[in-house]
Amino acid sequence: KLKEYDITQVRVVATSAVREARNNDMFVDTVLRQTGLPVELLTVGDVVYYIDAYLHHKLRKTYPIHAKKALIAELGTGSLDLSVMDKGFTQINVGLSVGTLVLKEMAANLEGSRAEVNEALAEYLEKEAQHLRRMLAGADFDDVILIDENYSAHLRAILPRKQATTLFYQLEPADVDELLAALDARTADGVTREFGIPAEAAETMRSYALL
Repeated sequence: KLKEYDITQVRVVATSAVREARNNDMFVDTVLRQTGLPVELLTVGDVVYYIDAYLHHKLRKTYPIHAKKALIAELGTGSLDLSVMDKGFTQINVGLSVGTLVLKEMAANLEGSRAEVNEALAEYLEKEAQHLRRMLAGADFDDVILIDENYSAHLRAILPRKQATTLFYQLEPADVDELLAALDARTADGVTREFGIPAEAAETMRSYALL
């Protein structure tokens, strides 16, 4: 495909899925041998660096992020990568292995009713968050910004009274409680049928809300 479209400048990057895989060195070596393309494995700091650069560019006229102290979180399928940015400078980088797909797979391996599984996931996340709380003890932020895959585009279907601004979809704790209640009352198929949310997003929507 690269030859077909006459692409000459190629950069291959990998994030949490490859970073956390036990055989990532074998995978990266195989890709190189089979394709001739070296894979650059991005750290948590690398990921947040690019996100910060994007936000600074995208919001430069409307939200001066480099004048803020913000907690920026990037949510993926394999991890939640967080960074404290103070006026454009990174203070803390940390990655938690609690992505949406990780929680979905964990839920599939738990026994018990749906309510019991949900409670177990909440307890697991609470333990994961304790380390983060200690790291951020006493910190004060102007904003907490979550970068997700595509979930925010579906939120208005479940929370119709909440309207996204041109830049952000602002959620209060009460909104998240309402979102979780709506998801807990339905199966993933029910979420798809009732709200028109694609099946792949509906299957991990609760993990997103919980995180």
